[in-house]
Amino acid sequence: MLSSLKVAISPCPNDTYVFGPWLLGLTGEPAPNLSAVDFCDIQELNSLALKGEHDLIKISAVMVPRISDVYQVMHCGAALGDDCGPLLVARSPEIARRGNWRVALPGADTTASYLFHSAFPGVNDRVDVVFSEVEKAVLSGAADVGVLIHETRFNYADKGLHLVTDLGALWTQRSGTPIPLGLIAIRRNLPESAKALVAAALSSSILLAKVGGSALEDFIRSHAAEMDDEAIRKHIALYVNYYTRNLGIIGEKAVRTLAACVAPERELPPDLFYHI
Repeated sequence: MLSSLKVAISPCPNDTYVFGPWLLGLTGEPAPNLSAVDFCDIQELNSLALKGEHDLIKISAVMVPRISDVYQVMHCGAALGDDCGPLLVARSPEIARRGNWRVALPGADTTASYLFHSAFPGVNDRVDVVFSEVEKAVLSGAADVGVLIHETRFNYADKGLHLVTDLGALWTQRSGTPIPLGLIAIRRNLPESAKALVAAALSSSILLAKVGGSALEDFIRSHAAEMDDEAIRKHIALYVNYYTRNLGIIGEKAVRTLAACVAPERELPPDLFYHI
């Protein structure tokens, strides 16, 4: 067994909820030590995944074709949306109707960016920012519209922004599958015994997170970009679901469907998913 794992996840509430009990030492033994944990924006995580230096890492689902030679997709820990996903918002209803936009996107390699370009292929004037800065870019006039992810999708109306469309719902209508947003990837070359322990520890962490407690709540709040407790609660309720506990057949199909659209020329390995 490895003495420790090099891990990278996002600071968003669904990741800190899923990993929180493990990071807080509540899952018991034997569980691999996660003392080396990097909290990064999703675009940075995608860039790190291409380097292949982390043992366990959160990725945007659209990255699967690019990293599947180095990583497998864990069956637990994922964020999938049923008819819901990143939101496209505008500074005003008039701008929303105009259609000739400059768009603020949360990173060039994110699922959110792919979904936007898939829905609006003619919009090429873009600015890439950290997800938590998308609202500011739209409100300041640096962009006409923006794509919101994570907890920022829950309180945009309070800040005067207007919904254009739910990009996840558009995807589900088109594909017939949930939209895979974020996935947990594990290095292929880890010993099988270490992979099994990771899968067991992560599954236990997800189950323990349901119990909650002040320590976990404080941990989640300390990392969230939005400190509003209601937004954090809604985020977890929406994106920590049965797919998070186990992708299952439907979740696997959703990941493969998205990958086939992103890189139709790329054949995915038969052991793309790690099963215990």
